[in-house]
Amino acid sequence: MIDWTDARRMMLDQARSGKPELVPLKGALGLILASEVRARHDVPPFDNSAMDGYAVRAVETAGASPDRPVSIENVGFLPAGEWAESGIAAGQAMKIMTGAPVPPGADAVIMVEETRMVEETRTDGKKVEILSEVVEGENIRRAGEDVREGDRIAEGGDLLTPALIGLIAAVGHPEVKVPSRPRVGILITGDELVEPGEDLPPGKIRNSNAYSLYAQVLEAGAEPVEFDIVPDDPTRLRDAFTEAFGRCDLVISSGGVSMGDLDFVEDSVGEAGAEILFTAIAQKPGKPMVGGAVGDVLFFGLPGNPVSVMVCFEVYVRPIIRRMLGFRDIYRPTVTGTFAKGYRKKPGRMEWVRVVIDRSGGRCVLSPSAAQGSGVLSSMVRGEGLAEVPREVSVLGPDDPVTVHLFSG
Repeated sequence: MIDWTDARRMMLDQARSGKPELVPLKGALGLILASEVRARHDVPPFDNSAMDGYAVRAVETAGASPDRPVSIENVGFLPAGEWAESGIAAGQAMKIMTGAPVPPGADAVIMVEETRMVEETRTDGKKVEILSEVVEGENIRRAGEDVREGDRIAEGGDLLTPALIGLIAAVGHPEVKVPSRPRVGILITGDELVEPGEDLPPGKIRNSNAYSLYAQVLEAGAEPVEFDIVPDDPTRLRDAFTEAFGRCDLVISSGGVSMGDLDFVEDSVGEAGAEILFTAIAQKPGKPMVGGAVGDVLFFGLPGNPVSVMVCFEVYVRPIIRRMLGFRDIYRPTVTGTFAKGYRKKPGRMEWVRVVIDRSGGRCVLSPSAAQGSGVLSSMVRGEGLAEVPREVSVLGPDDPVTVHLFSG
């Protein structure tokens, strides 16, 4: 048996990011950029009004007040999206809407609330009274004040957030280059499995692993590729793995990796061309687990028990997928906690304890989320994370700290 950290490192060393591909901005949320993005033009692309009002020459508003308004001739109306064919001269103003380009000759905008029309009309040649002073540049958004043409606004490895997507659109890019989503094959083995909704004959159990794994693959950001349940038959297993290795970037199986008479996965993936890196890990749950690769295609042979499957995916498979997607930080967040009533186990294997966390006292106080059997799926449903109890430890007191790998974040 190897240590869990060695097993994860061995597989991570084999992982590669997917080939870059262009995706539309509206489908890029939560993905990682594969290359830098530079601005194709200034943002804003021209000087524009920050509000509805009048474009004026600031010097001509000197001394203006409600009691002593300055009367200026309104020579036009400029909405957003249009360009002024002519500017303003001395003694003139132009009514302007938010976002409209500032006309030539103007160097400030006075908000409409600080003006009064002598006659309520947009018609050229009517007077507007200015009721307060403005200074040069007031209420004008300058060209390039946010981004200059050629500026690097993002680099490879950056997470595509709503704000960054908006900025990339603002500088003229309709698409971004990201690592392709890995195709993750899900191959469930076992003669005992029955799908939800079908009759459940004596001795059979539901195929829950296909559903939890499918959801975990999606949550990690990859594309699930489903295969039919494969019976405990060496030839059919070999053929199924051969097909999966040819279609996917990463293959996960569940079941058939222990020492029983019908556990054929290790031999079958070997016959399908896989190099086996390990076959057992000093951990509970999930001791029997096969890791390997066929060229650049990675393989995880997970145990068959539902909790073991989900725990092993969280610890080993999810970081691989995140690395393939280009994430810099591939792991879940962790906190340090202590068990409320301590914890006992046999030394020799580390344990992943599904826990709930009480933070009410300013500390993270841990309790097992349910019974810790590898078939007790409710321990994952109720759990907030995996407490990592080290291999050599047999007793933890209520003040002994442990690392908790959270299920969210």
